[in-house]
Amino acid sequence: MSPRHPQVYVKVNAKVDAGIASLISALSRFPLLETFESCQGDVGGENEAGQPAVVFFSYGSWEEVVEFVFNFLAPRLNGQAMFSARNRFDGAPTVEMEMPADLVNQIAIAINLFVKEREGG
Repeated sequence: MSPRHPQVYVKVNAKVDAGIASLISALSRFPLLETFESCQGDVGGENEAGQPAVVFFSYGSWEEVVEFVFNFLAPRLNGQAMFSARNRFDGAPTVEMEMPADLVNQIAIAINLFVKEREGG
């Protein structure tokens, strides 16, 4: 990014784990949201614990993160995903979204509905 030139958001193609692609696509419908790392996790077997799915993203300023993540998104997911936020190396907020791997598609469907709600439709 160049501080000399205005910046705009564009959607780009990126390789992601197949098992989390629906969630990344759903999250990408929010204009300010930028995902930069994700893992689909693993569903556990009969005698083993699974690994959670995780998405790291940014969403503007700290005020925008609080409003979007903690006042809009998290309450609508009813505890199906856990969120934490911290400063990146440059001081910008980074959000970690973690959920059981077997809930990824269900959460993606819900988020697509939330997009329509947020757009007023």
